[in-house]
Amino acid sequence: MFILLRLHPWYLPAIIDDVQIVIVAGGYLNGFSWGVPALVGTFLLRPYSEGLSFTRSHLIASLVSLAVNVPANYALIFGNWGAPALGGAGAGWATALSFWAAFAVMILFSRHHRAYERASLWHALHPWDRNELKHLLRVGLPIALTLFVEVSIFALIALFLGGRPSTEIAANQIAMNVAYLVFTLPLSISVAATIRVGTEIGAGRLDGARRVALATILLAIVAVAFNIGLLASLADEIAALYTHDAEVARMAARLLLFAALFQLADAFVVPAQGALRGYKDTLVPLLLAVLAYWLITLPLGYLLGLSNAFGEPMGAEGFWIALVVGLSLSGILMTTRLWRIGRAPSLIRFEPVPTRRCLWRNLNLRDKSGSLNKF
Repeated sequence: MFILLRLHPWYLPAIIDDVQIVIVAGGYLNGFSWGVPALVGTFLLRPYSEGLSFTRSHLIASLVSLAVNVPANYALIFGNWGAPALGGAGAGWATALSFWAAFAVMILFSRHHRAYERASLWHALHPWDRNELKHLLRVGLPIALTLFVEVSIFALIALFLGGRPSTEIAANQIAMNVAYLVFTLPLSISVAATIRVGTEIGAGRLDGARRVALATILLAIVAVAFNIGLLASLADEIAALYTHDAEVARMAARLLLFAALFQLADAFVVPAQGALRGYKDTLVPLLLAVLAYWLITLPLGYLLGLSNAFGEPMGAEGFWIALVVGLSLSGILMTTRLWRIGRAPSLIRFEPVPTRRCLWRNLNLRDKSGSLNKF
């Protein structure tokens, strides 16, 4: 990541025509790149903490990061408090500082908080284990590709709308931003589902894993019911927070109604994905995501939004209708897959990891009484 960001002089001029923008963007990437080691370190310590069912550390790290980022931006962008006025480049350096602040908090927690005593990282390293690395890649790469499929669909929609009127583009960006914000509720439940289902599977409690999966979906339904009510009743007010342009606000409020519609699909898609990851079922959900998003949502959105296949092109609304269809299909497919795995866990090849394959030597599995901990 560091090398790719530092090589920006090779590719930024090819995708951006404005020389001034290239200079500012390059300065931003230069500063941002120095935060990459801390960012990746946090990416390691966060799921390590979540795997121990201790999520508070990353919450505090995020708050500290925000507390550093805001004044750092104020100082480095505008040259306040004696700092150099770096403009857009200053935002990159401020972001790097916030990454290091979050990483420092995560290190302090992992070294000193009692929640980590059961499986501390800070002991002698075990030699590299190729089998374990292969296992991590086999489980992890499909997750990465699934995230890419899901994120890319929204980025591609924004690109396809690049030729539409500016008011429509702005309205789409507002609706996307709000959708991302409310998405954090089902997403957090999904992460919890992965932790809890994985814990139950690791303990050999398959019935418990099924109960957790069901509870996760029910909790997500409650969460998105709140989101639906919020978006449906306050669409105009939410859109008005982003812009004073009446036309943009009107269009954004209309798109937010479509965002409310696919919230119900998110209540099934996101927690089901999280539970399936707890089962280490990651390849089939990737294929289902490709089918729902790339093979159905994107083509349907193009036909509705930019072509004359169904009459006058609908623009952004056509793509949002396609999102409702695609997410609903994904919800059906993911929930069906979860139901099948819960009923027939033999579909998944579970691979217990013996102690000798653990990356860390001093993992203490016994409590003071000498019995095995059940974590």
